[in-house]
Order: sequence, then structure tokens, then C-alpha cells
Amino acid sequence: MSESSDSDIIFRKRPASRKIHRPSDEFTSSEIVDHSEIVEGDFEPLFFEIFGNGDEYSYIYKKKNGNEEQENTRDRCEISVSECYAYVQGFLRGFNSLFKELDSKIVEELIEGYSPEYLSFHLGKMTVKELYFVKDLIDEFKEETSKVQIKHVVASESRIQGLITCSEFVVNMESFESVFHPQGNIDVPFDVGISTKDGFDNGWDYDEIQGLEIEKPAPTLDDTDKDIVSKHFKKTISQIASNPIFLKRVVYSTIISVLEPSFCENSVHSLGFLQKLYCSGQNDMNDQLRKTIVQKAYEAVAVDKSIIERRLVDQGMIEGPNGLQELVDLIISLRGRPGSYAGVYLDKTLFSVVRIDGSGNFVASSIFKEHELSELHAFLSDVDNVCLTSTSPSVKFALQNAGINFFYVPRKLSFFDDYKELSIPYNIALVVQNPLLYFARLLYNLSNGYPVCNYRFVDPGLLERGISIACAVCKLDWISTLSHKFGFILFKLLKIDISDPYFNFERLDALESLKHVFDNVKCSNACTYFNLLSSENPLDKTLIHPVNYSMAIILFKSAYHSLLSAQHDSIMNRMHLDLEKDESKIIELFVNQPELLASYSTIGMDGDKDMQTLADLKQIMLREDEVYFAGASDAQVFDDVVPHLEQNQTYSGTVTKVGNSFYLCQVSNATVYIRKSSELALNQIVKVEITGSNPPALSYSGNVVEEEGFKVDKFRSHSLFRNMPYDALEKHMRESNKSLAIRPSSTPSCCCVVCKIEDDLFFTYKLKETIKSEDGFKISYEFKNRYYSSIDAFIDDYIKKTYNMIGSIVSFKYYFADPAQAQRHIEEPGEFVKYSIVLSRKVPGCLEFLLSGKHVFSKIDGDRLILKEHSFETLDDLIRFIKTHIKSL
Repeated sequence: MSESSDSDIIFRKRPASRKIHRPSDEFTSSEIVDHSEIVEGDFEPLFFEIFGNGDEYSYIYKKKNGNEEQENTRDRCEISVSECYAYVQGFLRGFNSLFKELDSKIVEELIEGYSPEYLSFHLGKMTVKELYFVKDLIDEFKEETSKVQIKHVVASESRIQGLITCSEFVVNMESFESVFHPQGNIDVPFDVGISTKDGFDNGWDYDEIQGLEIEKPAPTLDDTDKDIVSKHFKKTISQIASNPIFLKRVVYSTIISVLEPSFCENSVHSLGFLQKLYCSGQNDMNDQLRKTIVQKAYEAVAVDKSIIERRLVDQGMIEGPNGLQELVDLIISLRGRPGSYAGVYLDKTLFSVVRIDGSGNFVASSIFKEHELSELHAFLSDVDNVCLTSTSPSVKFALQNAGINFFYVPRKLSFFDDYKELSIPYNIALVVQNPLLYFARLLYNLSNGYPVCNYRFVDPGLLERGISIACAVCKLDWISTLSHKFGFILFKLLKIDISDPYFNFERLDALESLKHVFDNVKCSNACTYFNLLSSENPLDKTLIHPVNYSMAIILFKSAYHSLLSAQHDSIMNRMHLDLEKDESKIIELFVNQPELLASYSTIGMDGDKDMQTLADLKQIMLREDEVYFAGASDAQVFDDVVPHLEQNQTYSGTVTKVGNSFYLCQVSNATVYIRKSSELALNQIVKVEITGSNPPALSYSGNVVEEEGFKVDKFRSHSLFRNMPYDALEKHMRESNKSLAIRPSSTPSCCCVVCKIEDDLFFTYKLKETIKSEDGFKISYEFKNRYYSSIDAFIDDYIKKTYNMIGSIVSFKYYFADPAQAQRHIEEPGEFVKYSIVLSRKVPGCLEFLLSGKHVFSKIDGDRLILKEHSFETLDDLIRFIKTHIKSL
């Protein structure tokens, strides 16, 4: 798969007899022209359209990358369920409320390959986040087992007998053997008459310290003894602290402290938990020594609790931003209604519009000017769902005025650039039409190194988990997914192999038919993620898994019988159905009208397990009443299209509208609503303090800041402006690795543009903000009697030339970044007079020339070098002048 782009999979077509040109061709690149063409002729069935003769796509499954081969090798290792269960239980010790009774059957089923979603959603075995937590531990055990199997080939029997000496202790930890129940004694230096050195000669690591004798045994280790242990077992403690198994245990003990704060309020509890794992439980001197060694190793491992919390957020174990739970909610909430789709993107004054069919294929496109709303309305007249995004706050009101029903989709969800200027409207239509397939394609591109735009979400591993959970919650139709241009990617992501050439997957008549091609594990997993709307079995159309069909029938019959007697004039009374003879009609009744179950109570059913199952099935059926995406909230639209302005901050703006009781002011391309408190003129420049935001109106609210005299200070609204003194600003630029910044000057109406040349060298240029009222209050910036229309114009002109000049200076062969090194260079003995140049720290903004004991300073002025009244365009011109006139300088 890694050798083929997704376009190879998605856009392959059989030979066509004729092609019809579409208007959309005018707006698509030459590389993808055939994507927007209608192909007419005799098509093969969809199965051959996708699979060809059965061999065209087999390479996707036969050819695996290194990671897949490694995973398969690991999966082929013989895994002992009992050993794996003990491993998982060992890590889960210490949780009070979570994982109290981990059934070994769960571990066995996860090892066999059953998905966590199947075990959680349809068998009710723990929550899905807990099952993924357990699955991660099982994967770790598989990795460790594969390592141990290799070590067994060369390991001697004596190495797995127990923790007799420190060397065996370390080996046991590395091979993960005899960890829970160490045996034997550790030779320790606390016996009567044995010196410290003699005690450590049996295999412990020993630092040469002479003359230390312990004359009598101690029942426990006091602080002095612990210091001795720390000193003499320094290398051993370091070995343990760097051991992967031990590191994992420290990490998991920290996880426990986050998830179970009542159990692990401080590190002592976590440490005690680990010490128990590595002690025999006899509480003798050997265990005392083991505890001390583990304590010292534990203290040597620095675990950042914030990193652990972030990991738990990613896993969905705790709530937090950009975590698994938020990702799943996003994917599910984006799902749109069935029907045709169009994407509309307003960029400045142009509407780019793309229409797609139910399979995500490009149908047509067009571009309209902002005033051509009637033409836009006609183009979208027969579209069921219109998705809208924009860079302008005016888009919301523009389409409302045109009478077009739409829902807004944040622009940041456009990840692909297939159709150039039409990519954004195409993407926002796809993401709402089928968010699962859209994010599956995103994961495919991320995993295979294909280009992705604007992606600021989670890592690919977490994204894969989020897609799997969301797919199990929603369930997609098998046939429509298979026919979608990106459907094949989702099947691969979910590890559902549909490459069997002897089974017609696109003509699947019932989910039960999958048993003919899949084993029980694969079939159960496939039915976890997909239903079948075209099936003859009504239950195949629901979110219920086939494993629970028998219980669902019991639920429907019981509900029918209960509601029949309670509602005499109900639809059930009018149908006169028999519970046994008309079973299929009863099933169809509740499948088509699941809301009838809302008033039925499952309390009173025989058996606690059955009652819980029926209650779960009832909730699943009631979830059939879909909630579709209705557009981003006002707050989300506001964040997407309105430039960010800090509350309580003051900005410079221009009055754009004068009302009877209000003003509208334009501040950094954002509209600010101001209640009228003083007379202002149209196009007048004022200072505005932001007091709040108005998301429904896509604007801010603010107040005019009254000042003595007329002062604008528009530079304060520049993105590079930092209200800091020079020393704090330079420190900020060093730490944030910024090369340009703007700070206020002590001179009124002036600012300083600061350029970082080196970490200890900054050039500063003071600009004066001036106002010209002849043409409606125009602002300009003065620097050395030269005027610039904006600070950006000054940067693009003067600062850019300065950096180019500095580039030519630092590339000069006798340039030295260190002034001391430049001085040493000219003092070196030789036949010729030596010289060097540096960027002066004494006079920032100047080039310092060192020759014959003299220091000559030349001012760097944009693209010129100034020496007294002389100006030079190049460094070579300056050097020749200095060499010629050095005596007079």
C-alpha cells in the first residue's frame, strides 16, 4: 500500500467510450481533469469496477510494510492467556474503582482479535476506554514475550531461579521472569564480622570504599543504612532505573495516582505499590534491601505527571482538550443528513461551489461573484445539503439574504488539496456527508506521508482509535461504504479484508452471509462497524449486533405484549399481531418505529444479565433516531471567520458606519460595535477598547478611548507588537526564537522595530507614526526622512535590505562572529598585515573593521554601508576604501 497513492485506489476507471466536458473542468487542475468528467458507455458491475479481475488490488493486502510485518510476527508468538492475564493484573493492581474484577475471558478475547468496541457495546464487558487500556497492556505483553522467547534460547536455568544476587535481579527484570515472587536471599553486608567489600564481592556492583565495617545485623534499614545502599549500589540502581519494565511500572503507578487520587495521594503509595511487586512478601532483611533499591531507582526516574495526564486524555480515560473523547464526539457530531451535497466557500468576493453525489464523487462546480446571489441560488436549487465556509464574516448574512438554507462548517476541517481552488468547498461537503470516511482518508494520508493541510489534531494512532469507536457507535451501511470513493480505505483501517475474489462483497444480502468468508472473530468485528440497509433481515438495518438478535426479538415481543394491554387504541391493537406467527412483522414494527420502545420498561424481566441486556438493546434502538449535523455554533463560526482581538486591550480602528445611536468601527478586519457617546466622523481613526464579543452578530463590542490631543499608536495593533521594555523583549525573542518584534518607544507616537541578529546582538530602528488628514486620516511611518505606508512596508523594504547586507557580511571569509576571535586573528604572526570584521556589540547596527590596531565603524543602512560622509553599495567597496585611507581614519 505504501507504494501506491490513494488516488490509485480511488480514481481508477475502466476504459470509456466517450467523455463529456463539464464546466467544472475550467476550475480543476490538469492532473485531475478526468475526476470531473462523465464517462458514458457500458460499465462493468460495481464489483469489477472496484476489484477488476480480482488481482488488481491484492497487493494492498499481500504487500505489507515493516511495521505490519513486525506486528504479524508478534501476533504469531504463542501467547499464554494465563501469563498475559497475570501481567495485565499486575499493572492494574492498586485501582480501587476501576478494573476490580478483570475477567480472564476478556483478555483471551482481546488476544484472539475481538475488537474492544464489540466486547463493550454488544457484550457489555467493561467500557470501551477500559478495554483499550487493557488492550494496550496486552500489546506490551506481546512485545515483552517476543523478547523473552529469544532470550530463552541462550538463557541458563540458573538465571531464572530468583533474586539471589543483584546481577540475577537485573537479569530477571530484563527478561520479565520471577518478578512477582522473588526467591532466595541476597548476600548483604550486614552480617556480623563481614566487611562491606566482602559482602559485595558476590556479584553486586561495588564502588571502592575501604574501612567500612558493620559489626552487628540490623533488623531494619535506617537512613544511614539507606545512604550506604545508595552509595554502594549506585550502578545497580541506575541499571534498574533505566530498565524498560521498571520504567513502565513507574509510569503505570503514576497513572494510578492520576486516576485514583484517593488511593494514591502521594508518591509513597505509588512507591509502595512498586515495592510489593519486587518483594517476596517475607518482610525479611532481603526484602528490606529490595525495597531500598527499588526506592532509590524510583526516585531516580523523573515522571512528568502532566505528560501522564495528557496520555490519559488521549486514551479517553479522563476528559480534556484534543483527547479521544473529544475526537469521537467531533466525528459523530459532524454526520450530515442523507441526500445530495454541495460545498460553498466565500473567499473575499468570490463564491467557489462544488457539488458531489452520494458516493463522494465530483459532479459539478462553478464560481460566482458576491453580487451573483440569484445565480448561486439557482445552481443550488436542487441540492439537499449546502455546506458553507468562509474567510469573511459577511458570508452568513449573504446566503441568508439569498434564501439559501445552509449549515456552516469550520474551514479548519479542510485537509486536502486535490482540486486546487475548489478543494475547500469539496472538502467541507465530504466531511459532513460522511465524516468517518473523510477522517479515514486523513489517517491514510498521514500514515503514508501524503500531503495534508491544516492538520492540528491528534497523532495518527489516536485518530485510528477514534475512528473505530465512532464507526461502532454510528455504524455505516456496508454497500454504500463499499461504493464510496474513499470506502476502501475505511475497510482497510478496520482490518476487514474484502479481497477474496470468490465472494461478491458488493452484493451482500445479509450480514449472516459474512460467515461464509470470515471466521467468527472477523465476522463479529465487521458487524460491529457495519449494518446492511438493503438486507432482507430488518435487524441488519439497526445498530444491534447479530450476537444479540435473539435478545432483541425477546425485547420486541415483550414490549409488544406489554404495550398492547396498556394502550387499547394503539397502533398495535389495530394490527392484531400474533407473537409467534407474526414475529417478523413485530420486528419490522419496532425497527421502523423504535420510538414505541420509549414507554416500555425492562424492569421485571427474568435474570439480571438478561434484564441488563434488554435495557442496553432498548437504548441502542432509541438511538436509531438520528441527530444530524445542523451547522457549527455561533461561537465556532465566530472563532473561524472573525480575527482574534484580546478583551480589555486597546486597538486602533477606523469608523466605517455612523448610526443614530451607535458606530461600527473596523479593527484589524473585525467589526466592533460602539455605543455613541461622542461625535465621531466617518473614516475617522480612533482608539477602541474591546469589552466583549457578539458571536451571533460576528462582531465585538467596545468603547472609544478618549485621549488628550489626537494620538493613534496604530502600531500597537500590529501582530509583532509586544508591550515590553527593551530588556524583557530581547529575552522574549531569544526564548521564543523570534527574529522580529515591535515595542513602544519612550518618545510619544513612536515605536521601535527590533531585529535579532544573534542571541546577544539586536538592531533597533525607531519609527514615528504620523497622520495626514487631507485624504481621510492616512497614517504613515517616518524613518530618516523617509515615509512608509505601514510598518510592514518598512519591514519589506528597509529591514529586508538590511538582512541581505548582513548576509553578505557574515559570508565574508574574514568575518568572525566572536569579537575576541577576530582580535586574535589580526594578532597572529605572519608576512602580511591581517584584518577582520565583526558585527559590533559596542555600537549595534554597525560593522566593525579591525586593522593595524584600529577599529573602524561603518553604519549598516539598509542595502548600503555608511562611513562618515561616504556611502558604499558592497562590502568589497568599503574594504578597499578602508585599506587605502586607514591612516586618515
